[in-house]
Amino acid sequence: MSNSHTNYYQPNLQILYCSLEQIESWHHTNMSAPYWRVYHNKEGESHITIHNERGEKKIELTRDKIVVIPPNTDFSAAHQTPFYHFYLHFIARPPFYSIKNDFLIFRFDGSLQIFLSDLESALEKQGSTDVELSLLAHQLAIAVLLRIPADNLESSVSDFRILRVIELIKENIEKPLSNESLAAVIGMNVNAFSRLFRIQTGDSPHDYYLRVRIEHACLLLQFSNRNIEEIAGLCGFADRFHFSKAFKRFRNISPAVYRNKII
Repeated sequence: MSNSHTNYYQPNLQILYCSLEQIESWHHTNMSAPYWRVYHNKEGESHITIHNERGEKKIELTRDKIVVIPPNTDFSAAHQTPFYHFYLHFIARPPFYSIKNDFLIFRFDGSLQIFLSDLESALEKQGSTDVELSLLAHQLAIAVLLRIPADNLESSVSDFRILRVIELIKENIEKPLSNESLAAVIGMNVNAFSRLFRIQTGDSPHDYYLRVRIEHACLLLQFSNRNIEEIAGLCGFADRFHFSKAFKRFRNISPAVYRNKII
């Protein structure tokens, strides 16, 4: 009798951007972003520096390794010479929202080498279709996620009521719901709801909601042509001033500066 499963994990993986290009200038700080990055250099000299409470860690980007940077990792980038740079940006649902490590390094060999080489070849050749590029990018992203040790994954929310609230938060970014409305949906009073939410997520409902809105704004700033006033409205802010103030609190830079960063 064959094994069967009724509940399959759905990663909801979304490719945001994928490119292979010659980089002439790459000196940037505060490159934290709410998505995964995969880096590989075919030639040239460049590096990233991870910044955390333990100090700094410099990582050379070389042909023999693939560097993976989880969402919201604080790092800077620099180069010594022009370099030929592959990068893939994507998002995936929990438990792959973040991991305990600030970065991962994989050898450029085995199936990762095959998947990445196939994708780089498709990016270089004329006539590659959007479908082909998307499938190859998904293949590489999934291969990377499969190599993350289970004990590196951050613990995820387990209470079904808070999971429902998180769904509502992500579905109502433009017009944020009040704590009272969120608590009512799951049949709890506001104080009990707030306590349970903090236990499950580590944040108050207000801070969690604000972070989700700012992360959505990051994606719109980098992957849309909407102006900052429009993005402020789409993320539930009354005006550009309040949006910029909240954005700088979470990202330490203004939305305009964030948009102009080379990624």
